[in-house]
Formats: sequence, structure tokens, C-alpha cells
Amino acid sequence: MNQNFPYIAITPDLSTGMLRNDSPMLLLAICTAAAWKDRELQIKLERAYLEELAGRMVVDGEQTLDMLQGLLVHLSW
Repeated sequence: MNQNFPYIAITPDLSTGMLRNDSPMLLLAICTAAAWKDRELQIKLERAYLEELAGRMVVDGEQTLDMLQGLLVHLSW
């Protein structure tokens, strides 16, 4: 699905663990988009993503590149 998201640079040597540590919101958005074959799972992941995003943005006032990239992926699918 990498060709659908040209604004996100994911190299083949980037592990899930590294992505989880460095960009957890992006990883959650990617997992949500990648779960398109299982609609029930996708709905659960989307809810988790939106709750986390709201908590970080509204409650904590956080603004990071990770959150922006995750939001771009989320909005694109």
C-alpha cells in the first residue's frame, strides 16, 4: 500500500518495533488502513486511533510530525 501514501517514507529496513517506538500514531494509522479486509477489526482500530489522537491533541496539546503523518494516512484511506 506504500504507493498510495507517497508522503510517508517507510523503508524496507524499518521494523515494526522501530516504528512503534518512533511513530506510534503513524503505526496505528497504518494498521487501521491495512485492516481493510476485516471491517470489524478496522472499526476497532479506527476507534482506538481517534481516541488516542483526540487525547494527544485536545487534552495534551501535542503537535508532532508523527501525528500529522498518521492523520494523513487516516484521511487518505
